[in-house]
Amino acid sequence: MVAGSLEQLSSRAIEIEHLKLTIAKPRRMQFGRKSEKLDRQLEQIELRLEGLQADDGSADMTTTAAVKR
Repeated sequence: MVAGSLEQLSSRAIEIEHLKLTIAKPRRMQFGRKSEKLDRQLEQIELRLEGLQADDGSADMTTTAAVKR
């Protein structure tokens, strides 16, 4: 059970890092000229990232409690 939780946390951490890099690349490409389509895509990715980070925080607490038992 603990191994599964740790694996799930690891995959979330990888996805979070991937989303951060996915956001950073288009932000560097904008150079002052804003594309509405690009802005919408970035907003969607940022929302996904925030959701994962919020889930990651609650999962950390659950895993910590499971490990202490």
